[in-house]
Amino acid sequence: MDRLLHILRKVGKEGWTWLFSRILFEIKCSRVTAFVCAVFQKKESKSDELFAVYDLNVQSPSFNLVQFLICAEHYCIKKGYKNYSVVIVPKELNPALEWKELTESYGEDAINYRTINLLSSLASLSPRCNGVLSFATRKAARKLTSKANVFPEGYGFSTVGGFDNREVTRILLKEGVVCEFAVPKHIPAFMDKWQFFSSKDTKIVTITIRNSKFDPVRNSNVPEWVRFAEYVESLGYKPIIIPDADQPFDRDGLPPRFTDIGLAATYNMSIRLYLYQKAFVNCYVPNGPGIFAIYSTNINYIYMKAWLEGSCISPSNVTDYDWIDPVKLRPYWGNDLQMFNGDVDTFDNIKKHFDEFCVRFNKKYDKVPS
Repeated sequence: MDRLLHILRKVGKEGWTWLFSRILFEIKCSRVTAFVCAVFQKKESKSDELFAVYDLNVQSPSFNLVQFLICAEHYCIKKGYKNYSVVIVPKELNPALEWKELTESYGEDAINYRTINLLSSLASLSPRCNGVLSFATRKAARKLTSKANVFPEGYGFSTVGGFDNREVTRILLKEGVVCEFAVPKHIPAFMDKWQFFSSKDTKIVTITIRNSKFDPVRNSNVPEWVRFAEYVESLGYKPIIIPDADQPFDRDGLPPRFTDIGLAATYNMSIRLYLYQKAFVNCYVPNGPGIFAIYSTNINYIYMKAWLEGSCISPSNVTDYDWIDPVKLRPYWGNDLQMFNGDVDTFDNIKKHFDEFCVRFNKKYDKVPS
């Protein structure tokens, strides 16, 4: 229903030309079209290498790449490939089909940063990914993919690919978590020398901030999170706030308190993932980095306001998720230390769920609360 309302709003704003352009685009992207094209496509000799094609005409330069990489990993396992390379195909899209709210919120420079830096950094965390290729033109990318083994199947003829972000949900619901992202080996080598990791008694609590111009209803209530950080620090925990990559500083040019190494994690995905995996618990609102936790079994987290009114991305009710257990309030493939809720991020609400997490943690590991 939310998706239909979004389409109707777009028609009202952009007009019928947008709708017809969108319909033609969806036909070209459809699985049926991909299948028909694959049947009539000329067969050519192909190597044993696999190329996972991430097409920016239909995918965003964002943490959504994680979903794509998980599906590529699953495809490798199913088809017997040892490794794969990611191919980034640049966007050349009819302006009428641009998501203007998104592109205008971030700006061209931020989107270029994501395309060049974020995507390759995320790909480096995928266990079987052994390289990233980025092309200046779609024509150059097609020259490679037309003679290669590609994922998604059917890409490179007259379709833009049949990858559906919902595919990762289908895989995990059926098979569970098929791979865990891993940091490069040199990261633990120096991170373990950091004073807060050198002590086994230090429990780290990360707080990932969202502060975006796009869909701001999902943004973090920063003063309340800072208050929570002060609270857990008083209990002996080490809070680390990881600022938003696009707007990390306040009006005075300062990051939130407790940022510490969190500012490095903002722009270095290896450090970010390492912190998430080592932390006692990680706290999120609906944002890109939370995707690391959602599709894992080794990251503990509290996910605040996972459903809320007025967002153009997040559902308005838990029942709108087909992968969250509406009773246990966690992904069906998750565990009791991976907690979702629909509460707004006030200090009292955050504390309530943190206290519940501590109860679950102590119960799981038979520890007496201190």
